[in-house]
Amino acid sequence: MNPSSYYAMLSNNDHSQDLYHWQQLQLGSQSALEALYDLFYPQLFRYGLQLVSDRPFVQDSLQDFFVDLYTRHTSLSDVHQVRSYLYVSFRRKLLRLHQKQQRFSLYGMGQSEESHTLSHEQQLVLQQLGETRKALLTKALGQLTSRQKEAVFLRFYEEMDYEEIATVLELKEVKYARTLIYRSIAVLRQALVHHKTSLTLYSLSPLGLLTLLFK
Repeated sequence: MNPSSYYAMLSNNDHSQDLYHWQQLQLGSQSALEALYDLFYPQLFRYGLQLVSDRPFVQDSLQDFFVDLYTRHTSLSDVHQVRSYLYVSFRRKLLRLHQKQQRFSLYGMGQSEESHTLSHEQQLVLQQLGETRKALLTKALGQLTSRQKEAVFLRFYEEMDYEEIATVLELKEVKYARTLIYRSIAVLRQALVHHKTSLTLYSLSPLGLLTLLFK
């Protein structure tokens, strides 16, 4: 069997399994909720840290999110892509709760909408790099807006296709997702253009950009 066909089959099987759990959740199955929790909690947690760098806050928000799913199971809509739906819904909830928190936080005042802090995963990677590489990587990532970082994370870390990214980021057309990714890569390439030889192939993990930045 062709490898690409094999992985496509696995993906379809996963998709069918996700839909089955979702349909059972709509009927009030607690075991279905637990199955979705086990499948998607790690992914959603990583994604949440790309949006908000406060780990306990993301953790609490994600727990509440799954509780809400079960509480509202009778009103849950039919979906075609369970993963995309969960990413979109959690993103909205997390950002809404974070904005609410910032209104009551003195330290949240005066921050730019485009400002960002490196996630825990990115900080772990930075600790493994030399001081020079840390400075280069920090500077390169600093050239991206929060929106660009989010898109790159979804594409190269979560391995979402452009259609899913457009759904999660609530973009009107798939082409906007492609444009967002291409522009982000162009920014990173430009930031690293003079330092390619000093960075290893996987220096930008966990973004997983691989060879794209080094063509």
